[in-house]
Amino acid sequence: MAVDTELSRSGVSDVVRFVAGVILGMAAIAVIWLVISFVPVLWAFALMIGCLCCIGAGVWGYRTFDGDPVAVGVIAIGIVVAALSVAR
Repeated sequence: MAVDTELSRSGVSDVVRFVAGVILGMAAIAVIWLVISFVPVLWAFALMIGCLCCIGAGVWGYRTFDGDPVAVGVIAIGIVVAALSVAR
């Protein structure tokens, strides 16, 4: 069941909404990383857990709000940060 996003799309371009999603995703990853860093065993996986939470939240938002650019930005930053953390 999709939610009507007519009000949320009024006057704001998709690029601005995408960038807002990227910023929101980066903030979410940072908060999750900071919180999980203090858990004894999970600290080693804190960044990847943050990325997976970000991707999951973005997928939920994409399905719920019919392909919203904010959700696409959250998914994109989650994938990019996860790829960079694996590559380092």
